Amino acid sequence: MTSKDVRTAFHKVIRELFGGKFETETDSSTPEGGARITVKWAHQGQSNRGQGRGGRRNDAGKSS
Repeated sequence: MTSKDVRTAFHKVIRELFGGKFETETDSSTPEGGARITVKWAHQGQSNRGQGRGGRRNDAGKSS
């Protein structure tokens, strides 16, 4: 997929259709110059909402 608008719409549709049961992620490292979307089961009790653009978390700087 080369269009960011198409990728964004795809992420939104997956969220709406499956109610957060799946996580989507864009992989822009394809040799064709486009991007692919990975869909996987969401971890129970976790949600990508509220984690910023792309649902990525930055765990750097957190102490245990």
